[in-house]
Amino acid sequence: MSEWIEYDGSDEQLTMLLTIPKHFIVDSKLSVFNSPTCLFTNIERTNIEWLKNHFRLYGVTKFLICEPHRLESMISRQAKTSQPVWIRTKSPRDNHKLLTYKTTKPNWFLADAEYRFEPFKD
Repeated sequence: MSEWIEYDGSDEQLTMLLTIPKHFIVDSKLSVFNSPTCLFTNIERTNIEWLKNHFRLYGVTKFLICEPHRLESMISRQAKTSQPVWIRTKSPRDNHKLLTYKTTKPNWFLADAEYRFEPFKD
């Protein structure tokens, strides 16, 4: 699970943020109700000074490296195409019997669910 990292202003931290293949968000003096305010993507990998100045200007105090959702590519494909998704999960009301259904508006956060673009065969 991702954890907030205190920003210390070091070139090492900035280099890490510019070279990781993941996104990151920051907490700063402009954050409202402790909610992160920025999502950074596609920053020039060689622009440490720009990032350092940006962090200083906005009073960045910590950052969080975002781990991608395990179904990220499926979620993206479904959002772009509205393709139906088959979901198999345990019914909370029916003795945890397996429940399978098809939807164009999937809930991607069901704890023990399986998701497919094709019907389940078993």
